[in-house]
Amino acid sequence: PSAENYPSISADGHKLVFVARRTGNMDVWIKDLITGKEMPLAVTPLAESSPKITADGARVTYAVTEDRKESILVAPAAGGEPERVCEDCRLPTGWSTDGKWIASEELAARALVLVDAASGRKTEFFKHATKGLSRARFSPDDRWVSFHTVAGPVSRQIFVVPFRGPVLHEEKDWIPITDGQGMDRYADWSPDGNLLYFLSDREGFRCLWAQRLDPATKRPSGAAFAVYHFHHARRSLAAVGDPVYVQMVVARDKIVFSLAETTGNIWMARY
Repeated sequence: PSAENYPSISADGHKLVFVARRTGNMDVWIKDLITGKEMPLAVTPLAESSPKITADGARVTYAVTEDRKESILVAPAAGGEPERVCEDCRLPTGWSTDGKWIASEELAARALVLVDAASGRKTEFFKHATKGLSRARFSPDDRWVSFHTVAGPVSRQIFVVPFRGPVLHEEKDWIPITDGQGMDRYADWSPDGNLLYFLSDREGFRCLWAQRLDPATKRPSGAAFAVYHFHHARRSLAAVGDPVYVQMVVARDKIVFSLAETTGNIWMARY
């Protein structure tokens, strides 16, 4: 069996892309969840990572590392030659629902970058002087963006901000969704845009939580609540390693994530 990480799913829940090491290399694969058919989208000697499929399931973007430089490519989901849309760009984290924009992150620069999928032009649209920024995700109506800040080794904080296009969004407009006291991160939107699902280590285990949002303001409404607990050693989100590999994503009728399952056997030998 190979490690399979970085899942991304179309809005209707029919098409899933992910990275698998089935050939000994990190390659991008796509699976039709209706028929069960799988096929490789990018199988090269290079390391591909962080594939993201458009809401309509037509295109897939992913990162590729070549000569120590990272670029963002876009390929047809049906298969075909990929197009390099952005050079010197890091991990893509999501598409806008209309397929016009690709969000990517540059942790070293403490910035989130907006890439025009047609022209390849990139713009820093979120930036912080001291904190890293990660996992920008567009709301289903493209009016909002969620992301989290990296405040320290044991703290993350999720924010939502009104999306205003390829401009630098002011920090005063950032709406805090979590308090920043624990490891709350990697949020994704419900199909109606009124709920944020996220990974949280708040109970000593990495589990799936959610926060209701006011439909108009997107401010938190009530307390966060647990959606699914992983309080067992056999099946664990924490055992996956870096949560960037978990990549919890939400579709119309399902939530998909990478999960580690650990099993073992006891054997006896006769002498």
